Formats: sequence, structure tokens, C-alpha cells
Amino acid sequence: MVLALVACKGKEKPKEAVEPVAPAPAAVADAAQAAEAPPPAPTPTPPPAPSDQPPLSADVLPRDEATPKTRAVIADDFRFQIPESFTKAEQDGHVVYTGTVEGFASPATMTFWASSEPFKGNLDALVKRETKAAADAKGEKPDVGPVMVFVADQVKQGYAKRLTIKFPDRIELRTVVAHDGKAFIMHCATPNVSNAWANVGSDCITRSTTFNVAPLPLKPVKKPAGPPPPDVPNVKFMASKVEGTARQKTDVKPWLEDIAPFVKPCFASLEKGTSFKVSFEIAPDGAVGKSGVTDKDDKPADAKLAECAAKALATQKLDGKAAAATKVTMIFAVVEPF
Repeated sequence: MVLALVACKGKEKPKEAVEPVAPAPAAVADAAQAAEAPPPAPTPTPPPAPSDQPPLSADVLPRDEATPKTRAVIADDFRFQIPESFTKAEQDGHVVYTGTVEGFASPATMTFWASSEPFKGNLDALVKRETKAAADAKGEKPDVGPVMVFVADQVKQGYAKRLTIKFPDRIELRTVVAHDGKAFIMHCATPNVSNAWANVGSDCITRSTTFNVAPLPLKPVKKPAGPPPPDVPNVKFMASKVEGTARQKTDVKPWLEDIAPFVKPCFASLEKGTSFKVSFEIAPDGAVGKSGVTDKDDKPADAKLAECAAKALATQKLDGKAAAATKVTMIFAVVEPF
């Protein structure tokens, strides 16, 4: 948008000469003090949060699909993940997401976008079409290889191809999928400068694996109860054990990982090299039952530790019903913080 400012000049009125008036002594003193006193520091105004940013991946995607510190770009028939700091823009008539990544050697600009369209051919035909399109756009012959993608939320190996194409102005990775009468293409581009692909190529390849075509409808992501717990870098959640068959381990174990950060502060002040087991039952309605804490030799831990763990678990609840209670054990270790 271009704003035009128009200044209108009128006939200026002649200025009258005014004889200067000497300031009073008190005014001079006040002015001197004002000159010596530094002006108050302005209060910084935080930048407004972008209103059209994609949601954080962890807030909307399944746990086994979401990657850390990313946002999920969601279309009608595909989705992919971008660095959380990237912003939306328009380029050559389509929406893109662009920003800067650290890179292997130096910071670099990267841009992502994707599309889908009706397509009657197979994967080889799609690769052939994109190879010709690259040549028509003065690109070099693509380096073609396999890539992992998601199809209907399931990881697929050997179902897609990636084409690395060097154009005069950029290097682009195209991830192409032919599925259910459609062509799906995800693009990752970076400026064609010296050592560009060595710098950020692995980042492009990794992020292309988040491409999910024909995904299933998203379900609400359930978050643990309560405010976020404090970070405890010297305590690690090492493993968990789920007993019985009343609940699927694939439902219980991710939930235990979600609630582990609420229990970790209980062990923050303990000696490095120690480990503890927190055991409890998940009731048929998902509520947490009575818990206990033991050391690595299965001896009961200090009562204060048990009380702390019980308090941390009291507000947590696993979604879904079960025919019987499920016994679980969580293992924590006190380590040297990284």
C-alpha cells in the first residue's frame, strides 16, 4: 500500500521581531537542573502478536506427529510444520511462510509453502513433470531421492520423493506425493549463495518429513491440569511401566510423559546419582489413586517426598474409561544438569 502525502503551502505571515527577554534567576537554575537530569527511560511497548500465525504444533497435533518449537500449517487436505518464529507472506501469488534459521555455519533465510491439485498419474509421472518444470524455469537437473512423509497420519516410507533443484536465485527442495488422484507438493527454498545447501539442507530435509497428506480430522489435544511446572534440569524422567491390559500402553505412556514435569520438582534438591520410583493406580474413570515413592532398592522414600508426589498427581486425570484399575510406575533420576 502506498500512502501519498500532499503538503499545501499558503502565504506565510511576516514574522514580527520580538526582543528577547532575559529569564529570571530561578528559571535559569531550574533550567540548569533540568539539563543535568537525564530524561526518564521510555517504557518499551511489546510488539503485537501476529493474529494470523498458525497454531503451535504441540497445541493441535497428535503427540507422535508434533515437533518441538514449531507451528502447524493446516490446509483442507494436507499439513506441515514450520519454525515457530516464521511469518506468513505472499510470494508469486501464493501464501508462504518465511524466516531465519541458525544454519550449520551461519543464519539463513528459508521459505516454505505447499499445494495440492488433481493429478491422474503416479509418483514417477509426478517426478517427471516437476523435473521438466524445473528445467523450464532454468533450474539444474534435480537430485531425486526417497523421503519419509505422513499419509493419513501414518508414517510412509518409499511413498514420496524429494527433488533438490538448484535455480539461479535459490535452492529448492520439493517433496512430491501422488495420492488418491491428487498431487501434493511441499516446497522448502533458501537463497542460492555460497555453501547454501551445506548450511541448511539438512534442515529442509528434516522439515519435509512433517508433510502429512490426506490427514485425519484433528482431535482436541488434552493438556495436563494446572499451570506449567517449573523447569528442573537436574531431574530426568527415565522410563515408565504399565501393568495389565485394562488400558492401552500407547494411551498411558504419553500421558505419563505429560504429567512427569509436575512430579520432577519433588526430587530437585536430592543428591546427584539417586533415583526414585513413583507408583500409583489409574482408576477406571482415569483419576489418580493413592501413590507411593520408593528408592532404587524399593525401600520407601522420605514421607515428604511421597507427600509431594501425591500432591503433584492429585489433579491429574487420564481421559477415557477402563474396565479395571491400571497400575503404573514412573522412574526419575537426579543427574548433572546439562
